[in-house]
Amino acid sequence: MAKVTINGREYNIGYNLNTAVAYERLTGKSAFELQQFQEGKLEPQLALGYAMLLSNNDPANVPDMDELLQSITDIKETQAFLDSVAAELKAYFLPGKDEHPKNDEAPKND
Repeated sequence: MAKVTINGREYNIGYNLNTAVAYERLTGKSAFELQQFQEGKLEPQLALGYAMLLSNNDPANVPDMDELLQSITDIKETQAFLDSVAAELKAYFLPGKDEHPKNDEAPKND
């Protein structure tokens, strides 16, 4: 589980079954159809991030979607949020996979 900061407040985000249910309720689409997150469209990624916020924090303390969008108006903030969402999604579906292996863990050609 990762932490993100929105409007100076720290929140947990992580992908789990509750996230999948929240995403489906928000969008009407299955969160297990991973292709939608790889098509370069911003809306599914932001909706998944919002579902992660709702499912890993007290919903009463989570900003609404408009507040979330207003808080990540800077491109760096937006990218940081989306990177965190992508990392949590990857950690769920590809546990133990490191995108950048350390030199001593790099695959060897035998």
